[in-house]
This record gives sequence, C-alpha cells and structure tokens, in this order.
Amino acid sequence: MRHGEAETTRLVAIRKLLDRGFGRPALHADIKSEVQTTPRSVRSMTDEELMEIIERGKGERENGEV
Repeated sequence: MRHGEAETTRLVAIRKLLDRGFGRPALHADIKSEVQTTPRSVRSMTDEELMEIIERGKGERENGEV
C-alpha cells in the first residue's frame, strides 16, 4: 500500500509542476445569445413586445442583476 501512496504523491507533484510550467489548459464555453444588430423603434413594437421588456426588467431588478 505504501508504494501506491508514493506513486499517487509523485503523480500529483508532476501535475502541479506541469501546470505551473506550462499553465493550465484554457477552458472553453459555448455561449448563445440573441443579439439585435439594429435597434428598433419603440413605436414599431407591439404591446406584447413592450410588456415582455417591462417584465424582463422587473425580473432582473428583483434578482439584483441591474
């Protein structure tokens, strides 16, 4: 059992040295978002679209996101 513990300790030390020498690998995340390329006039929006914007703003305020 002692040999196994020593081997595990060596592997942990090697990993830490490699991380320190070469850096940790970059983490990648796929982010999807809706983006409007051109702003829309409020006058061209339907009442439903305007109410959705208002409700979304209330939710963000309640969650402390604003």
